[in-house]
Amino acid sequence: MNRRRFVALTVSTLPLGGCLSKAPTSDQSTTPPPETETDVEKPMCPERPESFTSDSALAFAIAFEKAYVKREVLQGHERVISIDVSVDEDLVEKAATQMNDGWVVRFTVTGPTYQYYPEPNSSETRHTDPPLYAANYLITDQTILRAEATEAVDPREAGSKVSCPPG
Repeated sequence: MNRRRFVALTVSTLPLGGCLSKAPTSDQSTTPPPETETDVEKPMCPERPESFTSDSALAFAIAFEKAYVKREVLQGHERVISIDVSVDEDLVEKAATQMNDGWVVRFTVTGPTYQYYPEPNSSETRHTDPPLYAANYLITDQTILRAEATEAVDPREAGSKVSCPPG
């Protein structure tokens, strides 16, 4: 190999030395990834009022739905760093109506939306796009029936018996 080719080959490969190395360069971070355990505490389940009014039945059902959904997400997913469930007026009107067998409560929910780390020790985060649904409840002295739907439904017919998931 003549001298010109050797010098040209050597000079053209020198800049690649830093790219091929596995050691961090000044442009690469040496900071370890953040802790990726769940940062969100499970919410407390709401206390059932001793007696209900329209306002207290609605407030209880909303608090129950938020706790129920958040606890369900946290039970099924690791590395959740934020979570939100909100009540809207889009699908059904917020209402609590007393019936012979209890209180029928309806409201629209957006969520859950949550942010999480997809892999252990990952610094990348991902999020979910929240669904919109109608929460339909029948609350009696002994039982809570819940039906999640795209519209107002009778929770006595379409609902399932629920309790706040265990912590």
